[in-house]
Amino acid sequence: MRHEARKQRHDAMMAYLSHLGCENIDGLEAQIIGRVQVALRNSDLLDPPIRLTKVAECFEIQPKPVVDTKLRRAAISFDEASHRFVIRLARGAASVTANRFVYAHEFAHRFLFVPRRDGWVRAITLITDGAPPSRRLELARVLSTAEEQLCNRIANRLLLPDKALAKTTATVLSCALRDEFILWRLLETVARDFDVSFQCAFRSLSSRHAEVLSFARPDSVAFVVGTSEWTGAGKGDPRMRVIDSWWPMEFSESQLVRPYPGMDVIEFGSAFARFARRMAEGTSIEGEVRLPMTLPTKKGATEATLYGWWKAITIGHRRSLVYGRLSQ
Repeated sequence: MRHEARKQRHDAMMAYLSHLGCENIDGLEAQIIGRVQVALRNSDLLDPPIRLTKVAECFEIQPKPVVDTKLRRAAISFDEASHRFVIRLARGAASVTANRFVYAHEFAHRFLFVPRRDGWVRAITLITDGAPPSRRLELARVLSTAEEQLCNRIANRLLLPDKALAKTTATVLSCALRDEFILWRLLETVARDFDVSFQCAFRSLSSRHAEVLSFARPDSVAFVVGTSEWTGAGKGDPRMRVIDSWWPMEFSESQLVRPYPGMDVIEFGSAFARFARRMAEGTSIEGEVRLPMTLPTKKGATEATLYGWWKAITIGHRRSLVYGRLSQ
């Protein structure tokens, strides 16, 4: 039964990719990024900050997004009257830089539609409509999850092109002092130069975090934590979880396990969990960090003290960056 379910999911993914003219997800990602970068290059717009609105019409997208008070989250759809795709943003407290990522994410979704005689339709819809009713919900969930992850990656790479990001990183590392605060200086520079949020900058730099940490000092760490409404049992206060992390491979002769996205901060110990709660609920937007931490290792756990700093990086303290150095 499980084998049959896996086969059905695999077949659905292959059919989905076939509708979009690709054999695998990596190829689809490269194809979309390539098309947009050609448009940017032809318009001499490859220097950061990247403005996707200036090439939107090349892809039948209405450049200016619509703010829709009825939406809980952003979306893109094809408008038959104007024969253009329209990106709708949900009204909320998101910053302008955060909305740039949301816009880029929905921009990427435009390439996951396929043409039909009466307009454009999502490739996912073609797959689910052709599946047995009993399988439609699961296939929609599987394909939507893959699609959301794909569009996140594309949005990051469009707003922070690989070569430009590598150049900025090298420039900062070449002139900065070798200390744990280089992590913040790098994030601050990338966020400013590329006009993105700190969380977006952190996510994009994650692919080269080992290079950054090795330059700073081998015991440096940086991670983003935030609240989660999901509590497992559906009761209690929202939990504090790890969103993303830059983590050393070793500490005090122990091989560390990098925290996974969604990990409850209680895994770092009760002292850190209490600190994270105060960070989220307090009125300060930054402060010093000096507290014990439990670090997961491949053989269990080891103890350390974190010396560093924290800063709120989103409105309402929903996300905070913690960075510094570990000590025995």
